[in-house]
Amino acid sequence: MYTPRNPFFSEFSYGYALTEDLIIGQGAQVSIAPVFPSLIEEGRVGFDVLLERNGIPLFLQFKLAHHMVRRTAREVKDGFFEPPFYRMHLRCREEMNQHSLLIALETAGNEVFYAAPSFHLREQLDEAYRTRRVWERSFQIKPSDIGPLSEEDHHVSFQKPGAWRVFSAESTRDGKSGESMAISYRLGLDIREKRPPKIREQIQSLDFAMLKIFRERKDESTSWRHVSSDQIEMELTPLTRISYLARTFFDCQFFVATAKEG
Repeated sequence: MYTPRNPFFSEFSYGYALTEDLIIGQGAQVSIAPVFPSLIEEGRVGFDVLLERNGIPLFLQFKLAHHMVRRTAREVKDGFFEPPFYRMHLRCREEMNQHSLLIALETAGNEVFYAAPSFHLREQLDEAYRTRRVWERSFQIKPSDIGPLSEEDHHVSFQKPGAWRVFSAESTRDGKSGESMAISYRLGLDIREKRPPKIREQIQSLDFAMLKIFRERKDESTSWRHVSSDQIEMELTPLTRISYLARTFFDCQFFVATAKEG
């Protein structure tokens, strides 16, 4: 049996490279910074300044994608793709449907994306990292564009540049793979023209929305069922709680996007 070519690097390595790429933001009109509990606890001056800027919360779930080259693949036999292309699997069969959690987070009014590399070799990751093109060479898609999915096997296949398509019993959605820099440009434009509140002023409503989802969904998982939402609320500050729940419950990284100065 043919096995798709797995990426020759880990999800952690890709997430690290992508995060650093976003921090530097070469060529973008927006600054995107990760929010880690350690930064909050240390009370770094630069981080406090960031909270006083107008901006937009952003959540990214890092994914890996399999490199598909055989014409026996379902996508090729059904006439939707010509190899090579990439296949990104979604986490729906786990005890708690991670995809539905991301849809809930996005429905609460947040910017939420899956991000996966449109490359699979270690040397390609190294080259994209050195040239600050990890974000540019990644595929991004909103959970809502994929749509609701049951607890079965589902995946999104894509080419960049090119098209994407959901392969699922429930969904046959498809579209064109957008330009990564267009997302950065739109975020920057929204910040400059719509003037969202300062990040610090958005913390309370974001914390409330995420806690609401957590309380409603945590009992679906045996590993979370025993965790007291009241205890999390008492022991963690709102911003630390947002970062913690994003990473551990929603399985994504919390960022804040602000307009570049100058």
